Amino acid sequence: MRILLASGIPVLEVFRTLEEVVNNVLYQREIRAAAQKIENGYSIARAMTGSKQFPPYIIELIAVGEESGDLDYVLGNLGRFLEKDVKNTTKSMTALIEPILIVIIGAGVGFVVASVIMPIYGLVQVIK
Repeated sequence: MRILLASGIPVLEVFRTLEEVVNNVLYQREIRAAAQKIENGYSIARAMTGSKQFPPYIIELIAVGEESGDLDYVLGNLGRFLEKDVKNTTKSMTALIEPILIVIIGAGVGFVVASVIMPIYGLVQVIK
């Protein structure tokens, strides 16, 4: 959105392009609804207000960007912030999943080792 607005494309065209680019049906609906409100004269932030898909802080930052006339700059900073947030969340989830995977793999290896050793012990008992 930032790149499209910075290049001078009209807001309605930006929203129509976003609707085509986004693969999530829920976001497509929200973007389409916001585009209709913008077409009726609402500001971008006001058109997105009440959306369940966009967090309130994003809408507030868009409102600040619209009021200051520097929406593309605000969207750029917002994009960088959200990218860092996704990276941090991914790192946290990976750190949580690693111990669980180690336990599961350890149990699998233990099962294979037990499956190999148990028949050997059975043979030793039969020989004695």
